[in-house]
Amino acid sequence: MTVVKKRFYFAFFLTLGIAFWLLDATLDYLFFFDDSWWNLFIWNPPAHELFTRLLGIGIFLAGGAFVTGLIDQRNRAQLRMGRLNRTLRAIRNVNQIIASERDPQKLIDRVVTELTGSLSFQTCWIAAVDNHGEFTHFAQSQVGEPFEQLKGLINQKDQLRCMEEVFSSNRTAFFQDVREECRDCPLAKFGIERSGMSHRLMHDDRMLGILTVSVHWKEARDPEFQTLFTEVADDIAFALDRINKDEELSKTQELLHETGQMALVGGWELNLDTGAVHWTPVIFDIFEMDEGTAPELDKTLDLFAPDSQPIFEGALRKAIEEGQPYDIELELITKKGNHRWARAVGLPDWADGKCQRLHGTFQDITDRRKAEMESVAAEHRFQKALKALPFPTILYAEDGEILFVNPAWIEITGYSREAMKDIRGWTELAYGENAISVLEGIEHLFDGDDPVNEGIFEVTTRDGKKRHWDFSSASVGVLPDGRRSKISIVVDVTDRLALEHQLRQAQKMEIVGQLAGGVAHDFNNILQGLLGYADIALDNLEGEEGLLKECLEEIDRGANRAAQLTKQLLAFSRKQVLEPKRIDLNELIPNLLKMIQRTIGEDIHLVYSPSAEPLVIHVDETQLEQVILNLCVNARDAMPAGGKLTLQTESVTVDEDYSDSHFGVAEGEYAQLSVIDTGMGMDSETKKRIFDPFFTTKEVGKGTGLGLSTVYGIVSQHSGFIHVYSEIEEGTAFKVYFPIMDSVVETKRTEQSTEQSPHGDERILLAEDDSGVRSLTKRILSRAGYRVTEVTDGEEAVSFIDQGKERFDLLIVDVVMPKKSGREVTDFYRRRHPNAKVLMMSGYTSNQVTSSYIKENGIPFISKPFSRKMLLTKVRHILDAREKPSGDA
Repeated sequence: MTVVKKRFYFAFFLTLGIAFWLLDATLDYLFFFDDSWWNLFIWNPPAHELFTRLLGIGIFLAGGAFVTGLIDQRNRAQLRMGRLNRTLRAIRNVNQIIASERDPQKLIDRVVTELTGSLSFQTCWIAAVDNHGEFTHFAQSQVGEPFEQLKGLINQKDQLRCMEEVFSSNRTAFFQDVREECRDCPLAKFGIERSGMSHRLMHDDRMLGILTVSVHWKEARDPEFQTLFTEVADDIAFALDRINKDEELSKTQELLHETGQMALVGGWELNLDTGAVHWTPVIFDIFEMDEGTAPELDKTLDLFAPDSQPIFEGALRKAIEEGQPYDIELELITKKGNHRWARAVGLPDWADGKCQRLHGTFQDITDRRKAEMESVAAEHRFQKALKALPFPTILYAEDGEILFVNPAWIEITGYSREAMKDIRGWTELAYGENAISVLEGIEHLFDGDDPVNEGIFEVTTRDGKKRHWDFSSASVGVLPDGRRSKISIVVDVTDRLALEHQLRQAQKMEIVGQLAGGVAHDFNNILQGLLGYADIALDNLEGEEGLLKECLEEIDRGANRAAQLTKQLLAFSRKQVLEPKRIDLNELIPNLLKMIQRTIGEDIHLVYSPSAEPLVIHVDETQLEQVILNLCVNARDAMPAGGKLTLQTESVTVDEDYSDSHFGVAEGEYAQLSVIDTGMGMDSETKKRIFDPFFTTKEVGKGTGLGLSTVYGIVSQHSGFIHVYSEIEEGTAFKVYFPIMDSVVETKRTEQSTEQSPHGDERILLAEDDSGVRSLTKRILSRAGYRVTEVTDGEEAVSFIDQGKERFDLLIVDVVMPKKSGREVTDFYRRRHPNAKVLMMSGYTSNQVTSSYIKENGIPFISKPFSRKMLLTKVRHILDAREKPSGDA
């Protein structure tokens, strides 16, 4: 009851008391006392009357107070009932909103409006969080613009006083004076009411937000009001939680549906009591059927291929009768007639001892089945390809298990597949003491996935042979059990390395040969002077005796020995000019046997074993004899205590495989000359160097080291090759191979008798760049009666010929000259005089082209150093040859 109403009731009952006083005074004046009314009323009333009157006023006032209290109590009850009704009505309305609203923002917007409209809240606001605990939804009523500031603070993670109080305890927070207690809040000074309440929105231990209102302090302190406020907050929390869960469920269902669509997985259910079948949309898509009612079970069976129907029926029967789940793959035929594969999973639900329901999944695995079939086919092709590879190939896992070895690997190594179960066992077999380091290298291969060339390793085969393998490895992915795997492909480079060694050896011999040829060339020019002038001096001393003649003869012998040495150098370097012809090897050797026997001594037994058929080869006879003699001398030196020396000839065929594995060896038929001794033999290091020039195992002064080098050079120059087989204390076999020609053998040309005087008076043009050789040659020819014109180089010779001032019967030209070579001079001379006679001379030919030029054009040739008699005989022989018309020079 308000104060005004209370004052009204007090005045009313006071007036009644005064009226009682006035009535009593009037009655006393009229009936009981004889006095004036005024005295009886106020100035001099009797004492008992005064008491009665005062008592009446008191009674009226007391009754008025009592009545006022009753009325006030009734009014309070009515107000409280009205407030409770409003609260209950608000709760009812809020619950109706909760029941109808599924959007969280719309929900809290309607709730705050309802609370400020139905209850005595001056303001109301809600901040709600999402499933991740972030404040995402805000709503307010009767707050206005300051609420935007509040949202900004909340989004910045600033904790307000109300939020701190609420979140720190699970109770309603009451604020007597928000202006003092919440000074930092933008809403603190907003509104009329100073009091406020906040409650945490919580459901199932999930924090969902905060509800805050401004309310009169008396209501805020009312326990029933607090209870109802808490109930409203809990209802809002329940609604928000339900919406969040609905959103999660909706997202989960949507994700599940999308997953089913992507994975082509559908769900199904069979009610055994009713026989009803339910499919999700994906299953309809799999069967290419329109969505609707799923077909009955017996009709469903007809959708599968004939081979799959009994499988499906058997799985269903066991599931229904025995409660056995199934997971099977079936072939189905869609409504459009397409064949597909599906994975069917079924789970039975049992109750009261029987199966009540079947449910499960149905997945389209057509692509997977195709991929599996393609994978199997690819694996088959891969295995087939690996087996067909000519290169040794191995596939292994990171734990060392050998998964595959192709036939080439087994064939080359000789190890069976059973012996190659793991990498460790294989490395111990093949690498011996190097197995540990090889295993470490294999382990490092799994550090990366890039292809790796591991390099060349020496591998021991089952029969003990050493092979050199070049390994290349690459990753082939992860096995189904999770292990990584590698493939290693091997190129057997054993033959290639041998060829490379032969090539390096040939290149080394070529380089040394060039050096030796150059030395021999200069040395021959020097020897030419020694031999020539010694010969002239001895010719002048003919018929005389004495120290001078002895000295000259000794000089001549020494120079001839030196000339033989240079010939060996030239033979080794393949720079000498050959005069080859067809010779039967079996006819040549018998003519040498006596000489060989004298050379090797009587303590060595000489055996000759010729082939049955002729072995005609195209060689320089003198050079071939030197090869045979050098090999026999080498064999003699290997048998100081005597032994057996065998010369053997036979015909052999070199095929493509042998040619490919031996550098510089061509295919074809070869005459093989074997020189076999029973001497001390050689170790592997000695065999590697026996053809090196100046290499010798003999004592100092016992050999030049050029014997076998010369053999190598002569054989190579004749397009042949030579192999050596030797073991310590087991003897040595040299096998020399020359290409076989046709069976026509050239008869040995009988040289014109040199007893006739090698003199003449013909005109000779001499072209020689070495002044000593040129002077000596002119002196020899002039003393023999020839008329000699000399020039110093090729260019001068060409110029002299071009002038045509003199006529020459013979051109003597050095092969190697500055400015223009002997070949260029000869070509120029023959172009001017086609039938001209030419004699070429040289200490060596610098290249094979020049040597071939001399042979192909039939140009006479004389090697330096030559004697006076050799030169004069050669010149006379050329000049006396059958005359051909010639022009003037």
